[in-house]
Amino acid sequence: MNKQRKLFRVKGWFAMNKSKTKYTKEYCYIVHKDVDHYVDNRPTDRAPKVEYTDDVETARRFFEEDFEILQIDWSKHDKIICESTHIRIHRSERVELNE
Repeated sequence: MNKQRKLFRVKGWFAMNKSKTKYTKEYCYIVHKDVDHYVDNRPTDRAPKVEYTDDVETARRFFEEDFEILQIDWSKHDKIICESTHIRIHRSERVELNE
């Protein structure tokens, strides 16, 4: 492997390309109004039973399209709106190699 590394020598460096992209995702948690229990499933007409968890890490994240089929009693529940932001940085540089 060392022999292969010696075959390639860097002749020159070029400018580094860098690009940043910001991703924002909005989601919701549904919490019971009386106790701090989060909804853990997506209740619908076919499966109306609501399941709860007391750990926000394991609670279900609801996205905008989930509310189209969601069947839940809003007099007993509140919605917590969250926003997640990730910045993705991509760096690359081009080098010329001699064999």
